[in-house]
Amino acid sequence: MKINYLESLRGIASMMIVILHASLFTPYLKNFNFIENSYLFVDFFFVLSGFVISYKYLYNLKNKNDFIKFIKKRFLRLYPLHFFLLIIYLFFDYFQNYLGYQSEINFNNLYSFFANLTLTHALIPDFGRSFNSVSWSISVEFYTYILFALIIIFISSIRLITFISIALIFLSNFFLLDTGFNFNFTHNQILRCINGFFQGVLIYTFYKKINFNNKYFLYLILFFLLLILSIESLSNLLQISFVIFVSAAIFILLKEQNKIVIALLEHKYLTFLGKISYSTYMSHYIFAVGIKYLLLIINFNINDKLIYQFIILLVYLSIVILFSNITYLLIEKKFYKK
Repeated sequence: MKINYLESLRGIASMMIVILHASLFTPYLKNFNFIENSYLFVDFFFVLSGFVISYKYLYNLKNKNDFIKFIKKRFLRLYPLHFFLLIIYLFFDYFQNYLGYQSEINFNNLYSFFANLTLTHALIPDFGRSFNSVSWSISVEFYTYILFALIIIFISSIRLITFISIALIFLSNFFLLDTGFNFNFTHNQILRCINGFFQGVLIYTFYKKINFNNKYFLYLILFFLLLILSIESLSNLLQISFVIFVSAAIFILLKEQNKIVIALLEHKYLTFLGKISYSTYMSHYIFAVGIKYLLLIINFNINDKLIYQFIILLVYLSIVILFSNITYLLIEKKFYKK
């Protein structure tokens, strides 16, 4: 069973990342720390994924057959759209090179292409930034699914699973406190996923056992989240804190059942954005880069033209939503139902 208001949160997070990458051609957006820090919404995906996967599978993975079915289902959820967009990016990269607009630092090559084919690209130095670079997150998430499933199958005790989740969160944060969430280190991307995902697992294991009823606490947590996002040049500790506050917000929302917040999140437009959020997240970057290079090709400088930036931003968002709805209907739904 889907929890619609959580899906809506996924849609909002996805759109924040879409807007973040619009700064490639809309320099005015770089003036807002809230947007510049929106890369952290990827970690929100990880937390929510950990909760949803636990909600569906924590008590339903018991043997090898369950493991195979689980991995197959997760693979069909992630891979078809990834493969489709990878092929598009392959042609896009060719035209970038042909027109002479390839970036100075180019991670696209035969090796990174095959790494993308096997969903291992975010596990290999710099390959996580190749082709559809936002797909690094599904690379690490797929292998975190495998880790989760193995833990559940071999360990039946919920208490021990909870302890292992806490240990994984502690260890990943120990390293992230040193490296931060950026791409200067290869291993920190899988650690970001493990950290967020297993915080989501903890949310599920705790939310039925812990009683909590304070209708104002959610607003306090949201305030701290907004405060962190508004800070320039976030420290590693603040990045880690953001994920913890996200987990707290989801937990409190589930426990409190805040009618005002849930009513807003269950609005049909937000649930629609939640429905297409995976397609939106995966497909938007090619449009952001495409618009950037199109403006270069036609020599149209919009740096000082705020109204043009706003118009192009609206066109970009419209195209991304339209295209995402199409890929959701023709690719996601087709394969995920199998």
